[in-house]
Amino acid sequence: MKQPVYLLLIFFCFPFCLQAQENDSLKLLCPLNEILKPPAEQKSYSIGAEDMKAAWICKTDTIVKACISGVVTTILHDADGKWEVMFSHEGYSFWYSGINRTIVVKGQKIQNGEAMGYMKKGDKMELQMYDEETSLDPKNYLNCGN
Repeated sequence: MKQPVYLLLIFFCFPFCLQAQENDSLKLLCPLNEILKPPAEQKSYSIGAEDMKAAWICKTDTIVKACISGVVTTILHDADGKWEVMFSHEGYSFWYSGINRTIVVKGQKIQNGEAMGYMKKGDKMELQMYDEETSLDPKNYLNCGN
């Protein structure tokens, strides 16, 4: 007699479990419109954990867009004369590097798809993603078409 009760519970609860899993999955917008995948980098010997990242080369001059809504937390000028922008969203941090010119400021709230800066044709951009301090592979969350 207990078996039909279990079947009814599974029948009614299972769809809600699937919906909860669907809501938990993070989906990111591609930060560039027209991109090329750069050639694979040679791996150097490392003792520590490797940071995972997604990298692209711009086909044309283009706008760099926020892959998700968030708040800009850091803007740095690197040794190559490029900019790095870090922003956060619900415990996740996103680090863009290789931007030619930024148009955001620290503390600014940004929306998914909003312009954050500009890239020149042939330049390389990288995206790193973290959950708190754990490095995640952004390629698992991005939809960039190629």
